[in-house]
Amino acid sequence: MRNDLVVRGLTASSGTQWVSVTKGENTGYVELKRCVGTAPGVVEHLAQQNVLLFGKDSSSNLTSRVEELEDFPRSAIAENIGWNGDIFALPNGNIFPKSDSVPMPISFLPDTGKCAKKGTKKAWKAEVAGGLIGQKIPTFVLASAFMPPLLNFIDRSINIGFEIVGGPGIGKTTVQQLAASALGCPTRNSGHPYSITMNTTMNGLEQIMRDHRDHLIILDETNLFFGEASKAARAGAFQTLAFKLGSGSEKERYNTPSEGDGHRFGFLISSNEPLSDLIGENSDSAKAASDRILTIPVPTERPHGVFDQIPSGISGSQFASKLVAAAEENHGFAIERYLENLTKERRADEPALRAKIDKRMELFREESGVDRNDGSAVRVADAFGLVYAAGMLAKEYGVLPKKMKCLSSALHCYRLNRLHSVPSKPFIERLRGVVNSDGVIHRTKQTSADTLAMASIIVSAKSGYDEIILKSQAMRDHFPDWAVIQKSREVKTLLDRDGQHLKKKRTVGPNARSMRVLCFKLPRLDDD
Repeated sequence: MRNDLVVRGLTASSGTQWVSVTKGENTGYVELKRCVGTAPGVVEHLAQQNVLLFGKDSSSNLTSRVEELEDFPRSAIAENIGWNGDIFALPNGNIFPKSDSVPMPISFLPDTGKCAKKGTKKAWKAEVAGGLIGQKIPTFVLASAFMPPLLNFIDRSINIGFEIVGGPGIGKTTVQQLAASALGCPTRNSGHPYSITMNTTMNGLEQIMRDHRDHLIILDETNLFFGEASKAARAGAFQTLAFKLGSGSEKERYNTPSEGDGHRFGFLISSNEPLSDLIGENSDSAKAASDRILTIPVPTERPHGVFDQIPSGISGSQFASKLVAAAEENHGFAIERYLENLTKERRADEPALRAKIDKRMELFREESGVDRNDGSAVRVADAFGLVYAAGMLAKEYGVLPKKMKCLSSALHCYRLNRLHSVPSKPFIERLRGVVNSDGVIHRTKQTSADTLAMASIIVSAKSGYDEIILKSQAMRDHFPDWAVIQKSREVKTLLDRDGQHLKKKRTVGPNARSMRVLCFKLPRLDDD
């Protein structure tokens, strides 16, 4: 009978008009504009939502019923994955905040395997996230999983993406899997993996972008992307990839404006060599691509690859395997707890939430020392600053451990990026820049022992030069390439060694104790 089919109109918060079609216990949704004329594909679209129309209930009958609709009242409906007004939808159809008394209908086709959960959130926080405390690059990569929902709160025209670059066997895939565990299944060994292999085609990229609105796209195995193509063809493919991911638009090309709004998301890829090098190191397009995909190089001199240290008694590969095994047994809980808190905070006071995010991004600008008159440089700093802000929110919501150092991790990765992207200055200029940064203690006779113990950078005036003392943390923060440059002639010229020791003893430790620190003799600039 005609009454077996219930057809209603509704208007989403975006202003889009929808048609709900109910048959039996199943309801499907289709945009009103798709129901015009012969409505091609509408019956098939409803069938994917388990609303099956046959014979008299076919598209012609449906079209006539739609034509009779007069009212399209405003109703709550999740039109897309990601943000829908002040509610957030995961790809699997879960809606946040969960506290809403009436289940919200969704108009997209959920991927029930995406964002899968296993184990417990307590075990994930302790064994996966907890295992990364003190690990700067892994901490930053993990925090990036919580960054994409915050893109909705800032003024930015291009998406934020990072590439972890380094040789094989350094843990690039491992940190991607650990980030994936915050969102869903980390590997194929434990179910439907959240990450996507790079053997996708350009034609499939549009669907991937649509399916990850306001989420992190994790692309692994870059070597599979156009792997059989010529060098020139592969370079062109990577260039196209960079601009499509950056804009979220299928039509974006270098030097061509995008048409309309693209999809908003974050992305994370790994590669043995920087994408800009694959495109062509000195080309304009490579430079433009580097603004869209920010490189975090893992220096070859790091003994443990992406990790800063390894627990005693096990190898680096054993440590990585232990973390991944814990992630395979416990995953998918972090993003749900994060979104539940984020959506509630947005509903309670969105201006205050925006102000909190802005304040943390501003703190990162200050700590990074970015040139605020350089718009491109600020955009790069803000990308890292937004990950810092996301990590801090995740800590605040109880998702990440309190001991995680989100700021120092983001600053470390930012400086690695700048060393890769910006032509290196002479060491003496870099050292002068450190001396002129905030937080430096200029030692006098009145400087207390406690002040010296707390300081990481100390300047002492000597006859004809300034002695610059840098403690270990300051060296790691300001000179992440120290292992590479420490034997260079320009460093040797300024370094004040103690015989065979690179470091000299100075009374700058706790309780006025002597400790070994790096000391440099920095000539004073002539006073004009």
